[in-house]
Parts: sequence; structure tokens; C-alpha cells
Amino acid sequence: MAEEDEAAARAALSALVASFPEGDEVPALAALVLGAFPDAGVEGALNRRPLAPASGEAPAASSAAPSASALLRVGAAQPNPSAGRAYLPFELATEATVEAVLYDALGRRVALLASGRYGAGRHALTLDPAAAGLPAGVYVAYITADVGGGAPAVAVRRITMTR
Repeated sequence: MAEEDEAAARAALSALVASFPEGDEVPALAALVLGAFPDAGVEGALNRRPLAPASGEAPAASSAAPSASALLRVGAAQPNPSAGRAYLPFELATEATVEAVLYDALGRRVALLASGRYGAGRHALTLDPAAAGLPAGVYVAYITADVGGGAPAVAVRRITMTR
């Protein structure tokens, strides 16, 4: 019975994401659903529109070999502030080695969020302070993407965790 309930919940979440009009909340909602239910089938909603560039960042140019600034786009953490899990959506223009590290307000490395190869497209990192044993506070996610042979793309996002 539990498997049927889970399947029904996944179907309902997929229908909810699909029913949203085009807008900024669709990728964030899809990232939340994808983080909670990786096989819920909402990846298409993540690809409806590109993530908005961080303030001051120029839109990505499409080319065979993207520059470091065009390689990686990172959205805002959702929700932020968060009393529980938060999700950090990011998009890669091409396959790259990604490392995401979480630092506390004193600059101490407190968690490794990601380390490895990711394909081109949209992804979401999950930040779970309870699972990592982290107290409430302000944290900084430092994300790098490297295709090799040049400077890696870097993005930094602030996340506030509450209790």
C-alpha cells in the first residue's frame, strides 16, 4: 500500500508542476520536487526556461566551448531562509566536473554538497542542515564547474538556515 501512495504522490506532484503557467516559480518548484522525489518525472519542467543569471551576470552565449562565466548558472536557494531542506538549482552549458562546498559564517568548510561529473542541463543540490548536524545560521555555498583546460566557473550563494 505504501508504494501505491508514493506513486500517487509522485503523479500528483508531476501534475502540479505541469499545471503551473510559465513563470519564474516553475523551475524552483520543479527543483524542489526533483530533490524530494528524484524519479518523479519533472525534469522537463526544469528545462522550460533558463535560470535567471545572478545580478550583474551577462546572459550565457551559446557556443561549442562556453566561457567560464557561461558554463555555470546558479539560481537562488529555495526556500531561503529555510527551516529544513533547501535546494540550490544550477545549470551547466556542457558536461563539467562540479564541486559544491558549504561554508559557515566563520569561513569553515562544513559540508561537501557535490563532487563529480555532471552532464549539461539542470540539476539541484540538496542542503539538509539536520542531516549534516548543522546549527541555524548563515551559510555560503561555493560552487565550481570545470571542463578542464581553463579557469573554472565559480558561483557563490548565501543560504540562511533557521530552526
